[in-house]
Amino acid sequence: MNKKTQTTAIKIDSTLSIFNAILLSTIGGQVVIVAPGFVQGLVEYMSFTSSQAGFIASSEMSGLAVATISMIWLISRVDWRQAITFLLIIVLIGNLVSMAVNDYQTFLILRFICGFGSGGLLSICYAVMGLTTKTDRNFGYMIMWALIYGAVVLFIMPTIYSWVGMK
Repeated sequence: MNKKTQTTAIKIDSTLSIFNAILLSTIGGQVVIVAPGFVQGLVEYMSFTSSQAGFIASSEMSGLAVATISMIWLISRVDWRQAITFLLIIVLIGNLVSMAVNDYQTFLILRFICGFGSGGLLSICYAVMGLTTKTDRNFGYMIMWALIYGAVVLFIMPTIYSWVGMK
């Protein structure tokens, strides 16, 4: 075998694999989990209208849906490890650039891109959890941590807004 075709075996039921899938699914799922607080922040802190904020949120959800559907076709054609890295970069850069943008159209496009990255992450993480031997338990952990994350973030979201300079 040459270096390009060598792969490292992944112990799908290892604590580290399950932890990573839970962490990445929480990152991907934040689009849905904190949407109410995000929309409120768009209206209160970024001066978007309620209608614009709703369209921004739906744009992000649309990106998530497009990625989820696309992953059905893409996942068998790409290396899933590289896909996760690429999707995390999309989410990270999209969120960082979004912090500097106030233009509605640009923000709408950036949020679609972030949603796409998040949807891809969710798809891969759900597939990974489906391959574990204790699937039901692991999905339960995934949902539990997403809900804990949502409760904590929605509680501290006003403080987060002020930290990033949104007055």
